[in-house]
Amino acid sequence: MWGVYLKPSYRGAGIGRTLMRAALDRAQADLGLRQITITVTATQGAAAHLYRSLGFQSFARERDALRIDNIYVDEDWMVLRLRE
Repeated sequence: MWGVYLKPSYRGAGIGRTLMRAALDRAQADLGLRQITITVTATQGAAAHLYRSLGFQSFARERDALRIDNIYVDEDWMVLRLRE
């Protein structure tokens, strides 16, 4: 999965959570993954909150990871351990 975006009018309706939960369930059951690593820009607080509520934990911040219109944005790295 690369990039999750919802139009503002669809946010808060549980769509992102439903999509992420389905992807995580599939990854755990069908793919047998041990862990999933994601990144979220530091400016996307709602997305980071969603990921934390799904069990992801932050483990690093990459400074100036992205440059968007000459503005540098940090990215937070998060991991969800599915099995030890």
